[in-house]
Amino acid sequence: ARTLRPSPLCPGGGKAQLSSASLLGAGLLLQPPTPPPLLLLLFPLLLFSRLCGALAGPIIVEPHVTAVWGKNVSLKCLIEVNETITQISWEKIHGKSSQTVAVHHPQYGFSVQGEYQGRVLFKNYSLNDATITLHNIGFSDSGKYICKAVTFPLGNAQSSTTVTVLDAPEVSVTGYDGNWFVGRKGVNLKCNADANPPPFKSVWSRLDGQWPDGLLASDNTLHFVHPLTFNYSGVYICKVTNSL
Repeated sequence: ARTLRPSPLCPGGGKAQLSSASLLGAGLLLQPPTPPPLLLLLFPLLLFSRLCGALAGPIIVEPHVTAVWGKNVSLKCLIEVNETITQISWEKIHGKSSQTVAVHHPQYGFSVQGEYQGRVLFKNYSLNDATITLHNIGFSDSGKYICKAVTFPLGNAQSSTTVTVLDAPEVSVTGYDGNWFVGRKGVNLKCNADANPPPFKSVWSRLDGQWPDGLLASDNTLHFVHPLTFNYSGVYICKVTNSL
C-alpha cells in the first residue's frame, strides 16, 4: 500500500494527494476517484495562499492628512489583526530612505527619535492603536509617513499617510520708497503674500475709510492713477485671503 504524503506547497502541512496507483481486488481493476482537473489545481493553490501568504490590509490610516502650521495634528493608525503584535512604529520617508519617528514596544515601552523628541506622543498604551499626535507642526513635517506593525507569526504589515502643512498668508506691502511727493506720477503699492494654499483674494482699504479718486486696485496692486496730492496721504491696508 502507498502512504499519502502532504502537498509540498506549504512545508509541514497541506492537503494530501491521492496516489495514482491502481487497486486490485476480487479480480477487478479499480481506479481512485479523481476530482475535476480544475479543482485539483485550485485547491492546493488556495491552501498555500491561506497558510503561507503575507499579512495584507489590517492597518487603517487616513491616506491624506491636512495640518496647520504651528498647530497639532493626529496621525491615525488602527491595527486590526488577531495575531500577536510585538511592536508598532512610525517612520517618515525621505526619498529612498526612511527615518524612525516613534516606536512602541510592549516590553521596552515608548521611544521617540531625534528631532521628534518632545513633539510626538502615542495616543494610548494599546498595541492595536498606533495613533500619534505631532505637536507644533512645521513645514518640514510635510511628507509621507508609514505606520508599521510587527506581528507573530505572519510578520510585518504597514500603511502610509501623507501630511500636507497649510499656513495662513504672510503679507508685506512694497512700492513705497520714502520719496513720495506732491506731483509725483506713476507710483503704486504691491501686496505680497506667501501662503499654502496660495492666496486667491486681495482687498485694499485705507485706515481712515477714505478712498480718493484716482485709486485703482487691480489684483494685488494699488495704482495711483493721478499725480500725487495731499488727498492720498494715509495708511493703506492689504487684506489677503486663502482657503485656510
